[in-house]
Amino acid sequence: MRQVVAKFDEGAVNFGDPKAPSPLSLSCSDAQATKGNGRWISEREWAFEFENDLPPGVSCSLNVVPTFKSPKSQLITGNTSYKFNTGGPFVQNIRPGTYQRIDEEQYFLLQLNGPATLQSIKDNVWCAAEGLGERVPVKLIEGQERDALLKSQHLDKAAAKDPLQFVTLACNRRLTPASKVQLVYGKGVSTPSGVPNSVEKRYNFQVREPFSASFNCERENAQSACLPIRPMNLNFNAPVPRKLAEGIRLKSGKDTLKPVFDSDSGDGNNVVSNITFKPPFAEQTQFTLELPKDFKDASGRTLRNADNFPLKVATGAMPPLAKFAGRPLWHRGALCRTCKPGPLGQMCRPCCRSRCAMWRQRCKSRGWPRQARSAICSLEAMPTSLPGFARYSATTATRFRGKRPLPTSRAHCPSHSKRATGTMCSRAWSPC
Repeated sequence: MRQVVAKFDEGAVNFGDPKAPSPLSLSCSDAQATKGNGRWISEREWAFEFENDLPPGVSCSLNVVPTFKSPKSQLITGNTSYKFNTGGPFVQNIRPGTYQRIDEEQYFLLQLNGPATLQSIKDNVWCAAEGLGERVPVKLIEGQERDALLKSQHLDKAAAKDPLQFVTLACNRRLTPASKVQLVYGKGVSTPSGVPNSVEKRYNFQVREPFSASFNCERENAQSACLPIRPMNLNFNAPVPRKLAEGIRLKSGKDTLKPVFDSDSGDGNNVVSNITFKPPFAEQTQFTLELPKDFKDASGRTLRNADNFPLKVATGAMPPLAKFAGRPLWHRGALCRTCKPGPLGQMCRPCCRSRCAMWRQRCKSRGWPRQARSAICSLEAMPTSLPGFARYSATTATRFRGKRPLPTSRAHCPSHSKRATGTMCSRAWSPC
């Protein structure tokens, strides 16, 4: 409360008169709170402005000044005294916020707009848990636990000045995981002067899920193994000490991999909510994901799905586009020309490699230039059904004018080929 206004049924002063007297006198139970100034805001309205907002539990009275007269020399009739109070204490701020998941044994910090007696808090504040048909009383948090809680919220200095304005409490039983609960600030919470609160307020909370860990990786489809070129992740639904998470290992028959943490996860004294194993991984390999002994979250809860660990995971084959990102897959002639040991060599068929070598040797023996030999190897593997293939093969034969022509008859085709198409052998014999 910051202002009191008195209204009259007709003009009580000549508006604008700086010497117009006050029609009422104000007195409150808190003399410090009574400080302020009265003024006329119209000829029918008088207001008293307090210097500061009145705290809860303050009782005030307004008494008519007996000597006050209107410009018509009329006295004020009717009630000569009015009383009011600022009501009981109410909650200005609550921690944690209602948008946060709470612990099964959560501590609550209530910041009131004024002092409240501890006994009225015990009697008129309770918890309403989902599935229970009765009130769950609250217990006050005191001593070192209260001091630590206030200090963690940077309210220790403010609480030292007015301790009854900061209430620390908890539900008097362990809450069920993943359940809903309400903290009820009921009617009757009173100030030390005895003024009670008249409005009930409910704060809705959700209890967090049991501590669990989930593994995920990218796959080609739901039934496939993990892609060896993408990271593997282990996620937690609650913070875990980083020192403990550093002990997680991903093991194969040959290697043991350590997790990698983001730069913003801090040092070993911080907590993390997920870990990552960076690629690449060996393809088509079985891995085992192992957790340290007595693995717990930052609150000391054990893993609900601990039976799933050590967890077996596997990688599949390298995706084709990861191996040949720059070439069309049908261009096997070019592929054969660049065959090397390793993943690339595994994709080259032996028949294709030998066929390319055979054509190069045959072109070389006929004296065709190197460009023609390269074109032959590409064309002999290219599907004849592609648009423009016949035109491309026909123009290739005349590209090297003055040189020996490309093969144009069945005699130049392999013995098992039955027909010729234009200047090139038909695709009937091409294995690439």
